[in-house]
Amino acid sequence: MSESESEVQAEGEPATTGASDPKPGKAKPTKNLPTDRVGKDTQFSILRAYAKASEDQNRGAVSNADVARFANISPSSISVCNPFWNEVGLVVREGIKQRPADAVFAYDQAAEWGGERPMSKLAPLLMNSWFGKPLLARLSLKSATLNEALSFLAEECKATPDYKPQLQLLLEYLESAGLITIDGNTVTRASRSTDNQPAEPASPTPTSSEGAPLDQPAIGTKRFAIPIPDKQDAVVMLPENMDEDDWAMVSAFLKTYVNRAWKFSRGPSVSKDKDQTNTL
Repeated sequence: MSESESEVQAEGEPATTGASDPKPGKAKPTKNLPTDRVGKDTQFSILRAYAKASEDQNRGAVSNADVARFANISPSSISVCNPFWNEVGLVVREGIKQRPADAVFAYDQAAEWGGERPMSKLAPLLMNSWFGKPLLARLSLKSATLNEALSFLAEECKATPDYKPQLQLLLEYLESAGLITIDGNTVTRASRSTDNQPAEPASPTPTSSEGAPLDQPAIGTKRFAIPIPDKQDAVVMLPENMDEDDWAMVSAFLKTYVNRAWKFSRGPSVSKDKDQTNTL
């Protein structure tokens, strides 16, 4: 089979996990995982090559062979990366070619300029992916051990222990994008910040009525972080010993507060127009 025939077959076939040929009877995950045939750093280099190959064709869709010329790697090594990237949205399939997402162009440009964390440009796609969104929500409540994080991801895609190396790659994608921190055996959600922004002057740390910093739960309370794409998390701290009536009261208060805040965020003209309508 020629190289071009191999490329068409690889790009036209159904998505796979990118893993080595499974053993007979080995169950496949329900989601595409990063390939274990190509190293993490090489995968990131191929993503940049996608951007350069597409730029060379007015940001059009490109073939594996087009990308291979910039990545200096065989087209078959590129094709095994595509299923996972398609599912995450890093590249979009167009026939037998692929078009890189805008975030991939931004990543390549940031890397070209030597940014501190160019992979952060991929964070919006990764944090809303099938693995990023649920794991980040889980880590918003509390940190996890490495095995706990891997088990959580395995449950999300029904993966067996055979796919542990590829599940580990999922964590490395999130860590490279600045979404999580892996410190030894502990996985935590990284604090949200914007790269390359000048540091703001230090300000007094807001505290609760009990004097505890608002970014740390006081004794006897729990901190809940609600992920909001492309924005800071909404954070709520509640007592641990709340009963059913307490939850009902807090729910009613939050609903009233959110409705009122939304009303005033629309500006005074909205309320004024409504009042004039009521007087007609």
